Amino acid sequence: MAVYEYRCPTCGWRWELSRPMADVDVPVYCENCGNMGKLQFVSAPCFPWYPGSTREVYKGKRKK
Repeated sequence: MAVYEYRCPTCGWRWELSRPMADVDVPVYCENCGNMGKLQFVSAPCFPWYPGSTREVYKGKRKK
């Protein structure tokens, strides 16, 4: 999941929406006036990296 920031080109309303990255192309409509919002910014998803996490499993470094 990522947090997307949208802005309405008609009324200028700004809002954030948390949604799956696969849904980035699905239209989003302004909560204020109902027009289609324009994507302004995408925040990077946060993944926990700690010993034994999936990052180390993918790198093949996990100790058994």
